[in-house]
Amino acid sequence: MTTSDNVVREGTAGVLSSRPPDPPKVDVSIPLGRREWQEFRNTGLLFFINQILHAFGWAITIVVEDNGSISEAYPARLSARGFSDESISNGYKKVAKYLKDNAENLYKEIQ
Repeated sequence: MTTSDNVVREGTAGVLSSRPPDPPKVDVSIPLGRREWQEFRNTGLLFFINQILHAFGWAITIVVEDNGSISEAYPARLSARGFSDESISNGYKKVAKYLKDNAENLYKEIQ
């Protein structure tokens, strides 16, 4: 059997496949529900995801109204990278609390 550029030839049968096998099917029929941006922010997950996005010059940006509600969220390009030490510490505390409070449910959701 020889391989070249994702093409596999097997013996003299002339079997030629240029496509990888199909990935396993994932059951996505059980929706877990739409959530609000405020919850995403309060759990520290917005901070956590934005840390990753900052490496690429992106962020999920939110518009916070005077009453504290989030009226809009959108992806944005940015020139700054990273967060202050205080923001990082607070963000990780929020994420740790979220994991502590939700570990059992997170595990059950994937069973």
